[in-house]
Amino acid sequence: MPNPRAGGAGRRSTMKDVAALAGVGIKTVSRVVNGEPMVTEATAQRVWDAVEQLDYHLDQRAGSLRRSDGATSSIALLVSDVANPFAGELHRGVEDVARARGVAVLASSLDEDPEREAEVIRDSIRRHVDGIILDTVSHDPATLSGVLGLGVPTVLVDRALPGARVHAAITGSGGLTTARAMGIPFVQEVI
Repeated sequence: MPNPRAGGAGRRSTMKDVAALAGVGIKTVSRVVNGEPMVTEATAQRVWDAVEQLDYHLDQRAGSLRRSDGATSSIALLVSDVANPFAGELHRGVEDVARARGVAVLASSLDEDPEREAEVIRDSIRRHVDGIILDTVSHDPATLSGVLGLGVPTVLVDRALPGARVHAAITGSGGLTTARAMGIPFVQEVI
C-alpha cells in the first residue's frame, strides 16, 4: 500500500522528505539518524518526529557506499535444505546473534543441489554481504574454489572440505576429530 505521507504514490520517504518536514538540512537528518553528535536535543526530536510521521527507513545500501570498508551489515546464511530441522536451529542461532549486533541475515536454501549452491553464493557476493555462513552440499572443493576465492569471509558449518581454505564449525567431537584427521585448517568445535 502506498505511503501517502511520503509525498507520492508508492514512493518511499527520503532524507530530503524528513529534512523538509523537520525544517532542517539533509546533513542534520543524516547526523541524527546515524547517531552523530553536534545536533541539539530539540532539533533531534523534530527529526525523529518527522522520521516517525513519514515512516522513513535509513537506506543501508547508501551508507555502505560511503564507508571506507564497504560493510553492508549483512551476511548470507546458506543452508543445505530448509526441510532439515538442523537448518531451522542454525538459522535461529545465527539470526539471534546477528540481530544483537545489528546485522541482517539473508537466508537461502540450497535444496541439496551443488549447482544451486554455486549460484546462490555468487548471488550473495553480488549483494556485497560481509560474510557467508555455508552449510555446504558440495563434497568437492573444486566446485566451490572459484566462488570461495573471491575474498568474502566464509564459514562452513558441520561439513569440511579437504583443501578448501575456509573456516569450519563442526558440531560434536566426532566431526571435529574427523575434520582434523582430514587436515582441514581453521576448524573449531561448536557445542
